[in-house]
Amino acid sequence: MPIKRVQFPDGSIHRIEVPEGATDEQIIDFVKAQHPAAQAPAKQEPTWRDKLRAFSPSAAGAVDLADAAQHHLVNPVRGLGQLGAHALESGLAGLGLDSFAAKQHAVNAENDADIRTREADYQKRTPNNAPAYGGAAAGEILPWVYGVGELRALGMLPKITQGGLVGLALKGGALAGEGGAMGAAQPVISDGPYSAQKGKQVAVGAASAPLLAAGVKGTEATASGLANLARYATPAGREIIADARVGHLLGNDPSTIAALRQDSGIPGYEFTPAQAIGTPEAVQAERVLRNNGNTAPAFAARESANNAAARNHVAQVAGDDPAMQAAIEARRKATDPFRQKYLPEKGHRLLLDPSPVVGVLQKLTLSGNDTVRAAARKHLALLQEHMAQNGGKITTTALDDIRQGVGSTLRSIPQNGAVTPQEIAKYAPVSSAITDTLDRAIPGYRAHLAAYARHSQPINDMEAARKLLDAIDSGSRDAGGNQVVNLNQVKSLIAKDNNAEFPMSDAARQQIGRVLEVLQRRSIANNNVAAAGPGTAADLQRAVQASPLLMRLLGTIAGGAAGSHFGPVGAVAGAAAASEAATALNNKVAQQVGAKAASAGSAADALEAYRLRTQKPANVFDYLLPYQQPPSLR
Repeated sequence: MPIKRVQFPDGSIHRIEVPEGATDEQIIDFVKAQHPAAQAPAKQEPTWRDKLRAFSPSAAGAVDLADAAQHHLVNPVRGLGQLGAHALESGLAGLGLDSFAAKQHAVNAENDADIRTREADYQKRTPNNAPAYGGAAAGEILPWVYGVGELRALGMLPKITQGGLVGLALKGGALAGEGGAMGAAQPVISDGPYSAQKGKQVAVGAASAPLLAAGVKGTEATASGLANLARYATPAGREIIADARVGHLLGNDPSTIAALRQDSGIPGYEFTPAQAIGTPEAVQAERVLRNNGNTAPAFAARESANNAAARNHVAQVAGDDPAMQAAIEARRKATDPFRQKYLPEKGHRLLLDPSPVVGVLQKLTLSGNDTVRAAARKHLALLQEHMAQNGGKITTTALDDIRQGVGSTLRSIPQNGAVTPQEIAKYAPVSSAITDTLDRAIPGYRAHLAAYARHSQPINDMEAARKLLDAIDSGSRDAGGNQVVNLNQVKSLIAKDNNAEFPMSDAARQQIGRVLEVLQRRSIANNNVAAAGPGTAADLQRAVQASPLLMRLLGTIAGGAAGSHFGPVGAVAGAAAASEAATALNNKVAQQVGAKAASAGSAADALEAYRLRTQKPANVFDYLLPYQQPPSLR
């Protein structure tokens, strides 16, 4: 007679011989007749868990959760042990060791029965409630989350980064491998040959894992798309979208954000992203924004504010009229008493012997440099003229006047008016000889020259900066009404200062040089990214508008809804209204993009906000997907 597994009303399971070919109803009747315990359910006394559930449902729920978790946590241990035992039986049989295989078969049968009983007891005592389901899910998933996560963190599992069909196939294969491994570790609790049941578990796991991952990803993508579409309806949501667009245009890696944070060195002057980052990609992204009607005004406003800041920086060096008068008055008070006493233009003037100066000039009249030789002859003739009038001597006032004109005399010699630094150096002994001669005749003369130079420096700085300021103010104005600060104007001033007899101080030169530097950086944004043809032809291939798919989807939904109530006319009107509304909302977003991206600092703020929003904490599915690399759970 065949043997059937029968569960009695009390939950116990029995193996009973039943008539050959009997139907299920006949088997039930036969079992009830042969076994009285199967006729009626035994009266069950309340268990301690039943009593606990009546006394405290929350405490009972905690027990259910813990029991379900421990049961499912142990399942892989029992399942792997069962797998190893059956593998041993098959190995012994394959080696022809039938007696050992038979003994192992008996052990396996007993162990399989114990596993089935364990599962039946668990199903009997554990109710179908939320705590039990939660504990079961935790116990079932946590071992794999931790195990797979740890293996991946240790680099023992591959990180699949390929795209396209190859990447999809590799990801699917890895997922199938993980699912098959999960199926292999589950215990077999059903009747039938173990190998067939285990093969079924492995196949189901391998097939379901990729499908589950695809479903999760599809759900996430759908939810994300709907969430993005809903964000257009609120100012805060539109700001989130604007941050994301800036991030897509510029990237949000830490090095990019750090480059955007750099200071221009001029108060009120802010680099644009292209000027701060200085890459072709950033230039192209910025040209996209400059060519978009919704974002261009923000860049025009930024450039106007930068022009004002650069001009103010120059104006600080130029000073105002009271500052200039104060500097002139300070120099007069510091130097006039000495000049009136020792170098008066009228009245008694000292005579001195200019022989040391004459000696220097005579040597220079033999110089191989045409400019130096001609200047020396000119000065020597002038000295000899004064000496002829004063019995071989010269007044201190006249010699001081010659010293002041050494530079202008030297510059008057060349046909083009340019004197080289080498010629200035060759002629320097003339000024030194005059200064030494006057200092011997008038003690304190050298200190007087130092005081005059010190008090003249602010005047020299202001005069040079005022020339640049005049050039700026005589030029054109930008879209914001401010004077345009031109790169060539600043370069011209610095070139002239290089050859000036009384150049700017290092501090003033550094301040003007900072203006030159930011204007050179500004020219980066004017570069053409296209290889040929108009610049905008290539630049506009990138876009800042909303996703066309989302916009079309919105129009389709609105048109379908209106069409279901008002027919074809309603469908057209609904689609048109939705399209117009979407365009209006997108224009608002684009305007925010322009406001954020026109300044490197505000762009950095947007990128950091976008970066924070995209750094989501790892979830269970991240640990189970072979192409994601979440942090370790440790």
